[in-house]
Amino acid sequence: MGAENPTVYAAAGTVHLSIEDYAKYARWQLAGKPEPVLRSQSAFDHLHRPQVDYDKSGAKYACGWICFDTPYGPALQHAGSNTNTYALIWVLPEADFAAVVCTNTGEKQAFPACDEMISQLISKYAAAKTAKPADESAADPGKVTPERLVGRYQLLPNFIFDVNYKDGHLMAGITNQPTQEVFEDSPTKWSYRGVDAKLEFHLRADGPAYALTLHQNGAAKKAKRISK
Repeated sequence: MGAENPTVYAAAGTVHLSIEDYAKYARWQLAGKPEPVLRSQSAFDHLHRPQVDYDKSGAKYACGWICFDTPYGPALQHAGSNTNTYALIWVLPEADFAAVVCTNTGEKQAFPACDEMISQLISKYAAAKTAKPADESAADPGKVTPERLVGRYQLLPNFIFDVNYKDGHLMAGITNQPTQEVFEDSPTKWSYRGVDAKLEFHLRADGPAYALTLHQNGAAKKAKRISK
């Protein structure tokens, strides 16, 4: 008693499986083909087709999947708990990446822990898209003002830059970290003080920055602009 959700709302018929078998399921989802589980491509595609808005971030809800854009391309995500365990799955088809993370607790710290582990796996193993869209013509540096840099930029699922400009100061906040001021090296490149890190903003000829790149410890990681 109490080891599983009541049948009336137990997900997926209360299926129990090993993490290895869950990884096989993730691999099947990543492959993008209906075999050997479904009979048609249309049925498989329907599972991933966004149906309704999920939240204000622009995410959509499909048949059990939360769908949203990331710097690594479109993402499929699902998380769930039976109050005793917790599981999280991510699929990034364009980055050829899928992973599952599970815990043996359903307590409130389970999701942040799983989310952090997924973020580490994505950062290490996902192949980011490097092709540059044809319409990404560079902005004239002389026409770049700090106001064009303001926005939110997602590096990883739980790592978002929140950039604001107020009273002549450009401030960069990071998820679960204090907001810090960054200082201008050029109109598109800004540096932290006290930490060896730089932010490089990417702009088209007009409009706000569409992305930023964090340069730190010899690595360059790109964060895509997201809606508020």
